[in-house]
Amino acid sequence: MLIIEHARRGQRALMGSWVIFAMMGGSMLGSAVPALMSNLLTAEQIAAWGWRVPFLLGAAVAVAGLVLRRTLADRVDLPVAREDLPLTPPIVEILRTERRTLLRIILLLMPIGILYFLIFTYAASYLVEQSHFTSAQALNITTLNLVLMTLAVPVFGALGDRFGLRATYLTIAVATFITAVPAWWLMHRPDLGLVFLGQLVLALVNGAASALTVAALAGMCQPHLRCSTIALGYNVSMAVFGGTTPLIATYIANRTGGDFAPIYYLLFATLLSLPVLWRLPGRQAPGRT
Repeated sequence: MLIIEHARRGQRALMGSWVIFAMMGGSMLGSAVPALMSNLLTAEQIAAWGWRVPFLLGAAVAVAGLVLRRTLADRVDLPVAREDLPLTPPIVEILRTERRTLLRIILLLMPIGILYFLIFTYAASYLVEQSHFTSAQALNITTLNLVLMTLAVPVFGALGDRFGLRATYLTIAVATFITAVPAWWLMHRPDLGLVFLGQLVLALVNGAASALTVAALAGMCQPHLRCSTIALGYNVSMAVFGGTTPLIATYIANRTGGDFAPIYYLLFATLLSLPVLWRLPGRQAPGRT
């Protein structure tokens, strides 16, 4: 949240989008490594020893992060904490006074989490198991779309500053309703190029919504509870709705016998988020909305 609080007025969505850019960069690398392994090694080599390589690379990244963390300055110049604030643990105060804000955060993030896990987890497995593409092909198009989505995030952040959070988010919601079903149809075609195009459309919609989340969430919370409220709402939304999406999508697809049932789940979540989107500010500094 520091990046939003110290950003210039009129650039807060853009600055917040760089946080999402960094997060998606990690996901992009996480997809790129197995994609590279699948293209360079045979299935037998991966089963024998290749599966260890991503873990070794992850350990190296962890060590590098530890070294970087130890080189940071111990102190930064931040505003002095107010002494008149209550000593109640943040989680207690949030659950007592900020339940409505917490619900708004969960609803705002719900379609974003569902769409991400739908196109990059559930659909990736579907391509291999049902559409009979190879793991390398599925990982290749997933990685490429992650790259394109990540690169587009700052652009959408700048658009959020230019047109305001409410207008941009509502436009994204409309785009979701217009493109979701056709894009999902493309992802079920036997042609890999059409699958890539369908996933790209949904990835860009997801990237656009994700790019604005930091600025939007910062404006929903009381300053002294901002970090804790966003952390709680984000993790609850992603765990309850995002993380369960592959399971729910598989269940409703099998239960209804229709491949399009999962995308209707996304549209229902988007519909639930509309009242929250309508209350977002336009070109306004983060604060209580």
